[in-house]
Amino acid sequence: MLKRLFKTLLFLFIGLLPVLLLALPGGLGWLIEHQLQKVEITPQSVSPGFGLSKTQHQRGWFSSQVNYRIWETDPDTGSLLYETTLDGTLHHGPWFWSPPGPGWLRFSGNLDYRNQSLREPITTSGQVGVGWIGTLIAKLDANAQRVALYPQGALNLGNGNLQLDYDLRAKSLAIGLLLGDLNISGQEFATDQANLEVDVHRNQHNLWIGSLNLNTAPVTLNAESFASTDLQLTITGKDSTIDYLLSLSLGNEDAMYGPGHMEIGLQGLDGEALRQILVLNAEARDAVDPELAQQNLLPQLMQQLAPLIQHGPKMSSQPFEINTSLGVVRGNLDFSVPPTQGVGLAGLIVGEGEARLVVPTPLSTHWRRNSLFTTMWRSLLNANFVVQQGNNYEMGIRYQDRQLNINGRPYPLPFTP
Repeated sequence: MLKRLFKTLLFLFIGLLPVLLLALPGGLGWLIEHQLQKVEITPQSVSPGFGLSKTQHQRGWFSSQVNYRIWETDPDTGSLLYETTLDGTLHHGPWFWSPPGPGWLRFSGNLDYRNQSLREPITTSGQVGVGWIGTLIAKLDANAQRVALYPQGALNLGNGNLQLDYDLRAKSLAIGLLLGDLNISGQEFATDQANLEVDVHRNQHNLWIGSLNLNTAPVTLNAESFASTDLQLTITGKDSTIDYLLSLSLGNEDAMYGPGHMEIGLQGLDGEALRQILVLNAEARDAVDPELAQQNLLPQLMQQLAPLIQHGPKMSSQPFEINTSLGVVRGNLDFSVPPTQGVGLAGLIVGEGEARLVVPTPLSTHWRRNSLFTTMWRSLLNANFVVQQGNNYEMGIRYQDRQLNINGRPYPLPFTP
């Protein structure tokens, strides 16, 4: 009897399965349309001047044509602050073979964005998909010509490509961004190509760890030329600590700056204390009274400083050289603090280290064309923090046995050893 019932149910399931699979895309399309009708927003429901409206939602069985508009106006003047229009196709079937895999809901189409400062809208096209296993993937092609960012400048962008892969379960994020023919006229910035790659994930302290890599072709910035650049930031987690490593390499092209290479590392920061610092900063930024929150922030950050250095952090760089057309910039850095569990900020007092920087005199003269740099440079010279040695300006700092020495000259500290 049970065997016959089981066979009947099995045949019934097999018979209904094609019907269910065929009906699912249409049902999913109806459900999406029904839910989107609920999120239509009037300017008064979120904040004065903000709105979201549906221009079109034409539902089909496997896909729907959608058009939505999002905008915000100044509640006092009524002028448009920004406007975004989303126009495209929402693919909700056949889900069992929709790329990139079963269970994916995809949107493909165009997004236009404009605000008060844009002479022309930013136009993008591409596709975004969400899967049933907690993953999200987006592919975006962007084209924009002479987009104003501010009154005195504009961003000129040729072809661009963005790829994003975010896994909600693993809390991992991968980004690939390639930009070509990029220039910003107000800052006189230009490069033929820029490539950004990000591969990070959250650790047990909910901090991003992983790598960020930025590569550019030769760059022109304010009439100064830089060789091709490779900038890498690597963040690693070891037990309860976080380490940072920043690396910069300049290529061999004919430019004012380059070739050269330098690395700076910061190891041994406490992960939980660092998380608390980031949370405090975020809370102060989002507070109802940001000015008052910023006033209260410093004492709170000081409370986290002792646990932040409890494992004995170290900041260091190997001796580096950056070649320029006006000489070679050299330097090194090495500073460490012993483990301070139970000692608190007093551990900073018994730290030790040294730093050295050498800047060619012709290069410093070139930099002094900038008024801000000139003011800072004069202050350093007057304080004896920078001294001239032959054809170079040098800075040498040493801290050892609770004594601070700058360019061979002792400096009193605001605490008693």
